[in-house]
Amino acid sequence: MRPARDSIEREGEVTRIKPKAMAVLVRLAQADGHVVSRAELFDDVWPRVEVSDAVLTQCVVELRQALGDSAREPSYIETIPKVGFRL
Repeated sequence: MRPARDSIEREGEVTRIKPKAMAVLVRLAQADGHVVSRAELFDDVWPRVEVSDAVLTQCVVELRQALGDSAREPSYIETIPKVGFRL
């Protein structure tokens, strides 16, 4: 993971991701395996800005694609229903 470059390196391949998606990934990594609520992600990644759940969901979809992850059988980003996400 290269936050300053908004990119993820996986199996020798570098994938660029959008800055907000990288901010979500960094926040999840900082939680050290603990669940990060949707509210915390909204507050940390989009402070003082109203965004919809769809915006956060799209960031997670982008991260999963970059990581080769699956929502149904996650290896990296786990969805905790009605709560948030865990890395």
